[in-house]
Amino acid sequence: RLHGFRPEDLHAALGRLLAGPAAEALAAADPDPELARILAAEAGEVLGAEPPWCGLEGAPPEAVLLVTEGNAGAVAARWPEARLRPLRLRALPDLVAGISRPREPALIGLASRSAQVRQWAGALLAALGFPPDQVLLRDPAVAGWAEGLRACGILAADVVAAREFPPEGPRPLVFRIVAPESLAALRRPVTP
Repeated sequence: RLHGFRPEDLHAALGRLLAGPAAEALAAADPDPELARILAAEAGEVLGAEPPWCGLEGAPPEAVLLVTEGNAGAVAARWPEARLRPLRLRALPDLVAGISRPREPALIGLASRSAQVRQWAGALLAALGFPPDQVLLRDPAVAGWAEGLRACGILAADVVAAREFPPEGPRPLVFRIVAPESLAALRRPVTP
């Protein structure tokens, strides 16, 4: 009291000290801002709150940046002083596990705002033997994107695009791109 401290101030300071370090501020960043948005959405499912996301502009100051391993170099080149938390993406077998190929030719629809995810999906489906004329890759940012999706035998979307499907329409299978072990590691603080 002689130094001007109130008992409640001392109690609050002691509580913060006993609680340990504050949670780090996280943000997702990627050259493809929509891929950063997907990273943020998947991280938010684990963290309980979705962190902010950005392309190569406007990263929150002092945030630890969640990046894909493949694009960590581009993000580090943009923000050399930033701390990065690289996230491993799911392996190809993990992405297609549990999905069986239709017995008859069927349209396959995939929705994502991320150009990179749509490109990966197109390459993956081609490698699995699906002809391009049986695949509909859609961007929910484009007007009329949901037209024709009712005709698809298989319909999939990333976690962000799945939120944009009309409630009265078909529901997609939701796929996640971040490896579960990378998401689980978000609960552990980064060492400087």
